[in-house]
Amino acid sequence: MFLNKIKLIPVDDHQIVIDGLIASLLPYDDIEIIETASNGNELFEKLPEHIPDIVILDISMPGMNGIEACKKLKKEFPDIKVIFFTGDEKQEIFFEALE
Repeated sequence: MFLNKIKLIPVDDHQIVIDGLIASLLPYDDIEIIETASNGNELFEKLPEHIPDIVILDISMPGMNGIEACKKLKKEFPDIKVIFFTGDEKQEIFFEALE
């Protein structure tokens, strides 16, 4: 049993992707999915009640996309780590995410 689990929130506009992330992380006892969200706006509705260690953000989502959500996260919750994922292969998306 782990005393300090890694608290995680996956954010994606496709429920099947969130379900897949949850299923793939279930075997890890040191990771806890504390909440999910379908876009950046929904994520910020759930914060600060649910403060994760890590947010997994899809880049392309309706409403507030992953890049906008990351910028806001870094201003309001600088200790939260961000992992991006996307199916988009455009180079400019990767460079924008790195900024």
